[in-house]
Amino acid sequence: EELYSQILMFGWAGAEPENLLFQWVNRGLGSVKVFGWNTDDIHLVAKSISALQRRSQGGRFKIPLFVATDQEGGSIRHVKGDTAITPGNMAIGSSGYPLDAWYSGYYISREIKALGINMNFAPAVDLYTDHDSTIIGTRSFGDDADKTGILGSAFSAGSEAAGVIATAKHFPGHGDTANDSHIFLPRIDIDLKTFQNRELVPFKYLIKQKVPAIMSGHLS
Repeated sequence: EELYSQILMFGWAGAEPENLLFQWVNRGLGSVKVFGWNTDDIHLVAKSISALQRRSQGGRFKIPLFVATDQEGGSIRHVKGDTAITPGNMAIGSSGYPLDAWYSGYYISREIKALGINMNFAPAVDLYTDHDSTIIGTRSFGDDADKTGILGSAFSAGSEAAGVIATAKHFPGHGDTANDSHIFLPRIDIDLKTFQNRELVPFKYLIKQKVPAIMSGHLS
């Protein structure tokens, strides 16, 4: 039960975590998620994370929590309040400078780490192949697989330099569908050669760089 609890990740809906979440942490919950609906007061976010970490490290194993959020930059900024509004991936991709991606990952991670968040569900390295897509859209670096891999790797390296775990997503590639996988199960109809030489390419770059985490997408 304790080992199983370590692989679960729960969030909280109110301004502060309810007592039930603290009880779960007592029983070995391994991770918590900071969503965008309770982050306007970043001081309260930091206070809540600190309280949860104290509870976790007070347990018999003294294992700290993974504390994650989605702070991609651009339109996806779950920790709001006084955090910086940074360019999204497509803006970075349009100039194409890896240094821009590195600094974006670095400064985003410096901010969230100051609040106690140690894992970021970014960068998104989905390709912008379906231009009707609203779920990916400007979250993509573009439709060039190699360029996306280079920029995603730079973002990940910047995150690592700031001490935050980066996460490549949404494996194996969410870009070639207009459907939102939070609501539907998108079906992507491409042949194996296209899949290997397009969708998988950015992930290969990040895997080669030893990105510490990969988020899978709900995709068929």
